[in-house]
Amino acid sequence: MTQTFRKLTQSDFQSRIARVDPFFARHGVCRVARTQRVSNPVLWTVIGFGWIYFVVTIGRRRDWLEQSLAQGSLPEHMRDWVLAGLAALIGVTAVMMVLHLARFLLRRRGQRGASGNILAGALGALMLVNAPADMLTGGAQGMGGSVGAFLTAALDSTHTPDASLDVSDIRLVSSKGN
Repeated sequence: MTQTFRKLTQSDFQSRIARVDPFFARHGVCRVARTQRVSNPVLWTVIGFGWIYFVVTIGRRRDWLEQSLAQGSLPEHMRDWVLAGLAALIGVTAVMMVLHLARFLLRRRGQRGASGNILAGALGALMLVNAPADMLTGGAQGMGGSVGAFLTAALDSTHTPDASLDVSDIRLVSSKGN
């Protein structure tokens, strides 16, 4: 009853790996390591919301932007560069949204990354931008008068602030008494 031992070779090792985990033998990584789970979904939703809200606001207020640039000290040819850059931003945003939508629709759940959260934030921004002003002010007035007044001032471009507000008695203090 003698046993002979033989040293394992690299091919023996590779064949054993192929038996134990065929995915690792084929791709060189674990199946779990390939999934792209989002660690902070709320952050990506807020980023998507802010990104699309900014781009849509820029796109809708082109005349206001041109007027603002004309009042500034930029030369005429630089204004064209600024507007061309903003147009490129809108174009890149449209392409990126299409890519995120394709990634969301065509990949499996664990491999979508933050695309779903970015699209959810973008959808929220589009809903907010396209909502009628009466609906927003009416809902805010239902929550409280101060919020409604704030939204009315924010949405109404002809609104002028109250001139009787006196800010001369305001003192900035800290909790340390300084």
